[in-house]
Amino acid sequence: MSGCFLLLLALLSATAESQIPHLVCLNPVIQTGVFEDKPFSTDWALVQAHVHQRHLDRWIYAHPLINNHCWPAQLNSTSHVMTEQCNYNLSSVWEHFGRSPDPYAYPEFGSCNAKQLTKQGIQHAQALGKILRKQYVDLHQIIPGTCPEDSVGLECDEAQKNQQTTQNEYYGLCNRLPSTSEFPAFGVLDTHTIEKGRPFWLSPSICNNTRLFNMMKESTDHMYNTKYWTKETKEISDLIAEATDHPNPGVMDRAVMLDNIEDCLVCHQCHGLDDSPDVFSTSRDLFLQTDVLETKSRAYPFDYFASDAEKFREFSSYYYGYYFKVLHDRMSLKIKGGVAKNLYIQVTSDSILTPQLKMLGAGSYADQRPVWGSTLIYEVYKSNANPELYAVRILFNGATLDICGDKGYCTWQEWTATVTPLFPARNQCPNFYNNYE
Repeated sequence: MSGCFLLLLALLSATAESQIPHLVCLNPVIQTGVFEDKPFSTDWALVQAHVHQRHLDRWIYAHPLINNHCWPAQLNSTSHVMTEQCNYNLSSVWEHFGRSPDPYAYPEFGSCNAKQLTKQGIQHAQALGKILRKQYVDLHQIIPGTCPEDSVGLECDEAQKNQQTTQNEYYGLCNRLPSTSEFPAFGVLDTHTIEKGRPFWLSPSICNNTRLFNMMKESTDHMYNTKYWTKETKEISDLIAEATDHPNPGVMDRAVMLDNIEDCLVCHQCHGLDDSPDVFSTSRDLFLQTDVLETKSRAYPFDYFASDAEKFREFSSYYYGYYFKVLHDRMSLKIKGGVAKNLYIQVTSDSILTPQLKMLGAGSYADQRPVWGSTLIYEVYKSNANPELYAVRILFNGATLDICGDKGYCTWQEWTATVTPLFPARNQCPNFYNNYE
């Protein structure tokens, strides 16, 4: 049921936004306003929610492989469309951001910074905040409508697109921007510096140990010798290189080529710059193949170690398992009656959501790159009949993830048994434990 629900919403979103088959711009929850595929049983009361999501609509990253040139006669941020989209004060409540040249507009300055949030991204962030308000303020009432201090937690990667998404989503939720007195930058922004008090555990691979390095190398070396890489990825990366007037990529750059052109396609199509090469709109599956092959390269270590449960657990624990330690601790604190936020909002990127889906055994949802505004939501419920019983429900873009059978949730005991093995050993991840506890 959940898979059909997600597919239907994705099709509605794709039809509304893109002329390229299978290209979906936005989390269908935002597009449709439908929060969930099925309401949770009224036999349970919601007590806490964690929203971990991708940022909203943005302009293109700088891509050296393609020399910041998507295709011949590309449009860029000198277009009146993008001038309007990018013309606002880029600074967040936490940090000043100035203007920098758009590498795609060279030799002109252009109107957009690379990877900046656009105005429609701001609108979509506020829309998602309003959806969360309807769900968590109006329906479940886990936070008051005034969003009093200590009711909401905000954490995000430091990039401008993430800061703007975070503050505007909070605006949609609480009808005001976050204040730096309640949300100081040090506690909100992951600056990729491992320090006590920062949400540094939003970043992957912070264990940074020899074993993780060796496991990454082992899986990557294997990938380069598979049919997936030598035939499938080569054929599609060469095809799109030709279609976009670029040299065929080298062996190690095939997925980079796929990533770069996918980024161009999404940012152009979803902002109304309908200038992409015709092959992407006339081919039924070219964008889908590009997306699936590129995403597989990012997630390949999880697939490679999947056949060995212990190695999968070990790799997962070093790569991002510590995130589940933080998540489980916050849930436990709430259950035990400690001081904990009722709603957490964390804004990162697609490359942070995909590993979580893989680690939870929901890999079919990780076959494609999570679209802008994708949400992975973890909710804690308490039984109305027995206040000693708790459950955890997980939603990805509105679809219930059945990781503990088909009942639509995990008991607290099942959830603990699922995530505890993902916690890294203390002696293998001192970067985390020495700065978290």
